[in-house]
Amino acid sequence: MQPLKFIHCADLHLGSPFLGLARNRPELAEKLAAAPFDTFHAIVSLAIVEKVDFLVIAGDLFDRSRPTLAGRLRFVTELQHLAERKIPVFIAAGNHDPCPDAWSGSLALPENVKVFSTETVDFFPVERQGEVIARLGGISHDRPRLGENLARRFGEFPAPGFRIGVLHAEVGSGGCYAPVTLEELARLPVDYWALGHVHNYAVLRASAPTIVYPGCPQGRAVNEPGPRGCVLVGVDAFGHVVPEFRELETIRIETITLSNLADVSDFERLFARLREALSEFEGVKQLLLRLRLRGAAALNRELREQDPAELSDIFQSRLEQFHPGCFLEELRIETRGPYDPADFAGRDELSGEVAAALDELRQEGVFEEEGRLFRPYGVTFSPEEYDEIRHAAEERLLDCLTCNLEFDR
Repeated sequence: MQPLKFIHCADLHLGSPFLGLARNRPELAEKLAAAPFDTFHAIVSLAIVEKVDFLVIAGDLFDRSRPTLAGRLRFVTELQHLAERKIPVFIAAGNHDPCPDAWSGSLALPENVKVFSTETVDFFPVERQGEVIARLGGISHDRPRLGENLARRFGEFPAPGFRIGVLHAEVGSGGCYAPVTLEELARLPVDYWALGHVHNYAVLRASAPTIVYPGCPQGRAVNEPGPRGCVLVGVDAFGHVVPEFRELETIRIETITLSNLADVSDFERLFARLREALSEFEGVKQLLLRLRLRGAAALNRELREQDPAELSDIFQSRLEQFHPGCFLEELRIETRGPYDPADFAGRDELSGEVAAALDELRQEGVFEEEGRLFRPYGVTFSPEEYDEIRHAAEERLLDCLTCNLEFDR
């Protein structure tokens, strides 16, 4: 077979709001709104530079079933750049952009673009110099919630060519987004599964067949931190597949937590700690940062006495000095005085009684029981999240009770 090269991406969510970010930063909101489109431009540019044979988009290209005209126009403009280089594009609609709702015929797509049907698996060939080098089979979602296992509609691929399955699906769990098991995908006559839906990059299976989630190219929330991008896939003459993750996000989202601050007694030392933590992201051009100060801190009282907006401005100013292009999304003060919570145990005063009550509630699992009240609203917490929330609440309560007390250590 002929070697080939293609880009696999998914979950661009063009037109998406950034969830919970930049609530009070209008100057940043504009940058965030443009970021998914800028990241897609970077993917298109990579396809052109690498001279790929084709581009695969495995669902949720748009964030909603009724994308704006401005968003669709910008998307089509990028597709035209690929059409000029004769690079085909294959798209499977996902649960956020199902067909036909998100794919109105009022805006024609370039001839190099194929959108997979919702009725049956379409098979499209890719040719080079008159020879079929690959065949792509795929199917689109027709509604936001689709409990059917779409993988079961795949049959034998027409020969010849490297076989690529394109599917927006949940792997390994039952649900309403085309659920399928890894074992089912592995049994089907496919050489490479180009998946979408999961927002983290993951190679579920390295070979025979290779099964990959590229993740979302641009993080949209604090729980989507770290490098984001697409997958540049190389296939050699023997059919060996090498997926290579390429980082392309426009704005990197990260959280920095500074703890162990009991010996940091002045703000210049605190800023020095921040600068040291930022050095990890030296090569990142634009960084959206959530900063958390946690645990015992010598500066606890002064940090909590400051106006939150003013304190955020001070930290933003320092961040700009240390890392141009760094934006402070949120500053969280989760510190306490430099004492050990165990010091309260057995004390014959209110703080001791509160500490004993908190310990009793912890052992009885009352906090977890109360958390179940949120389940009907789709809100659940992991054991680790319960521990984190409870720990923060306990420390804050004890800190308020003892804000004017000092202990002999």
